[in-house]
Amino acid sequence: MPRRGGDAKWSLDDHKRLIKNGWNSREAKAVADTVFDLQGDSPVSGQQIESYVATFGITPTTTNLEKVRRTVCAAKAAACRKATADLSLNEDAPAE
Repeated sequence: MPRRGGDAKWSLDDHKRLIKNGWNSREAKAVADTVFDLQGDSPVSGQQIESYVATFGITPTTTNLEKVRRTVCAAKAAACRKATADLSLNEDAPAE
C-alpha cells in the first residue's frame, strides 16, 4: 500500500509472501482486510456513504459527504480502539 496507495490490490501471492516472511495467517489476513478497506483511497465505501445519505436525509453536497466520511472513519477508529482494549493477552484464548 505505501507504494500503490488506493490502487493497491491483494493477491494470494501477497499472502504467501507474508507467511514466508514469518507473519502468521491472522496477521496476513488483517493486512488483506486493510487493503480491501482502503482501496479507492478511503476506508468508507461509496455505497456506505450513499446508505447514510438516504437513511438520514443528508443533502449530498461535497462538504456533507466529506463530513459523513470523517464521521464514519472516527466511528471505525473508536470501535477498533474499544475492540483492541477488550482483547485478551492470552493468545490461546479466542477473542469474542
